[in-house]
Amino acid sequence: MSKVDKLIRRHKKAKQSFNEYRSVLEDAYTYALPDKGYFNTLTGGKRTTKIYDSTAILGLGTYADKVQQNLVPPWRKWFLLVPGSEIPDEAHEQFQKPLDEITNILYDHINHSNFNTKINEAFQDTGISTGIITCEEGDGVESSLTFDTLSVEDAVFEPSPNGLIENFFNTFKIKIRDIEETIIGAKLSPGLEKMLREDPDAEVDLIECIVKNKDKKYDHTIYFEEDKEIIYDVVDDSSPYIAFRERVTSKGVYGMGRIIQLLYDIKVLNKISEMDLKNAGLAISGVYTAADDGVLNPYNVKLEPGTVIPVASNANAAPSLRALDRSGDFNVAQIKIEQKQDLINKTLFGSPLGEVSRTPVRTLGEVQERRDESFEMTSAAFSRFQTELLERLIKRMVDVLQKAGKISPIVVDGKEITIKFTSPLAKQQDRQDIGVITDYAAIMQQTGLPLETLGSKIKFEDIPGYVAENMGVPAKLIRTEEESNVYEAEQAQAAQAMAQQGIPPQGGQ
Repeated sequence: MSKVDKLIRRHKKAKQSFNEYRSVLEDAYTYALPDKGYFNTLTGGKRTTKIYDSTAILGLGTYADKVQQNLVPPWRKWFLLVPGSEIPDEAHEQFQKPLDEITNILYDHINHSNFNTKINEAFQDTGISTGIITCEEGDGVESSLTFDTLSVEDAVFEPSPNGLIENFFNTFKIKIRDIEETIIGAKLSPGLEKMLREDPDAEVDLIECIVKNKDKKYDHTIYFEEDKEIIYDVVDDSSPYIAFRERVTSKGVYGMGRIIQLLYDIKVLNKISEMDLKNAGLAISGVYTAADDGVLNPYNVKLEPGTVIPVASNANAAPSLRALDRSGDFNVAQIKIEQKQDLINKTLFGSPLGEVSRTPVRTLGEVQERRDESFEMTSAAFSRFQTELLERLIKRMVDVLQKAGKISPIVVDGKEITIKFTSPLAKQQDRQDIGVITDYAAIMQQTGLPLETLGSKIKFEDIPGYVAENMGVPAKLIRTEEESNVYEAEQAQAAQAMAQQGIPPQGGQ
């Protein structure tokens, strides 16, 4: 069996797996992200004709913003390249400064690219199911990195033994005359060459495959299924596609995002809001009965605001026109609506402390406890992003910039060079680690032991370096061991000279 036949068979099997999720994904995108137009052909305002409550739509945007701010805040450093586990501790200072220079180059290209806008779109998709972001070499004018998002409707996946999504099959349309210009290195098949001569503006469907091979590299193949011909085939060190999920079932491939988990509540809220809106219309315009000598046909009666229903008699002195008593309770509907809205907002990080207008005044301690609880929930929920998204994304960006000649060749493998995350979420975790040390030191001091005894138990001199490392302080601001020795010697000499002159000792410079 040829390579293209194997890819076609694998693609077909992956599409069958996707079809098992399609109906759920369609409902989730309809109620939470209708403007993307996935899974339907409706356009413009018609996409929102089924929406009677926008809590899920607004909540999904808040969720994406919160995730981005906690993991990859715009124009702020959210990671550092640092020496890995195989680099001796005494050599860390020597290695760190050139790594800081490479890190600064990375941020220069990230901040001047479209990363911040595209990653937010990908986080919205993750809030529903699976986010997919691509990283390719840019034009080099402002940045040598360019990013894009991929529709979960167009890309299908294969499961991998390690639990990550590494094998992709993406179907995309392109004009025949644009193929060789857009896909550098592509060679048209005989069938495509014939179509190019007959109608160069015709669009065709091409299948792009990213498959991890035995050498832990990625076979990047594009083929035209109609004539079963490969038009592009290379091997990449890293995958241009990065798919990531927040939650996934044990045997699942596609993510089970928060919107899918809330889908039942979102549908119930939408239905209650629809009924409440109709009830409000009846309350405003009313429905009336009018005396009529004919026979009432219930199948022709429409209970809509302003409707007049002919009846045989209105009784009670038989008025010609009488208001119809309305059923339904606004208060009950509003209570259920508020309950569902609170649940959706809390799950999507919209109101971690509760809705302000319905929340009693809280003490500072209670507010801090709520924030700590929210942080713990966020930390646990976002831990998967670090493995599936951030580490692979950083390695991909390093690979692209190396090929573009922007940075020196390095290998981010955790041995020689590893990644230190410095995002707000990571810093909060580091502060907890630092808090353990400060609490320990405080308890030891409360024991009343002499400072000399404490010094024999605690390495006070190493604490500043540990704190700086955990908080991501730039290496250029930290003195090396040699610089520290020189500085201490200078301070000792200065203190000795001042003592000889009878000048009281001053604080350090």
